[in-house]
Amino acid sequence: MFVRDVMQGLVRTCRTEDSLAEAAQLLWEHDCECAPVVDATGRLAGMITDRDVCKAVYASGHHHGDTTVAEIMERDIATARPDESLTSVQMTMRQRGARRLPVVDDRGQLVGLIGYDDLCRWIVDGGAVLSLHDAATQLVATIAAIDRVRAKVGPGPLPPLRAPSSPGPSPAGAPSSTNGIAAG
Repeated sequence: MFVRDVMQGLVRTCRTEDSLAEAAQLLWEHDCECAPVVDATGRLAGMITDRDVCKAVYASGHHHGDTTVAEIMERDIATARPDESLTSVQMTMRQRGARRLPVVDDRGQLVGLIGYDDLCRWIVDGGAVLSLHDAATQLVATIAAIDRVRAKVGPGPLPPLRAPSSPGPSPAGAPSSTNGIAAG
């Protein structure tokens, strides 16, 4: 099997000149964790995640209306090709700690997105050449390797957790929750 057989062909994208507010709106409205970023010609320029937007606004003090996607997007991203094997894609995911890879053609044009969730569906739907057990074992190893890499390059120390029974005040300047989900 090849990437083209499993990838998502309809991909929500951001443009390099979009504001953080536009990127956040796209990610929120389409329930996406990430979006490939394309330039005016449709060539892949980078990736942006919901986490990138949050970090840029909260930790770096960027104003969401004044900052462009190009200013915070990740440029050093791994990609996949439509004719690449799924084994090869899993190896790239493991090495780079990438949950999702943009799929590009020979001209660098974005043609899709493949993630480990697509690989999970492919295995469960019976697409794997290996036995279900062997394919699932390989995918679990891929997910574990991704998480190991991500843990090594994580964002740094996390703020201390608060007990659920007494959430305490929100950090200065942080919005409080009004949607029924506890802030923090």
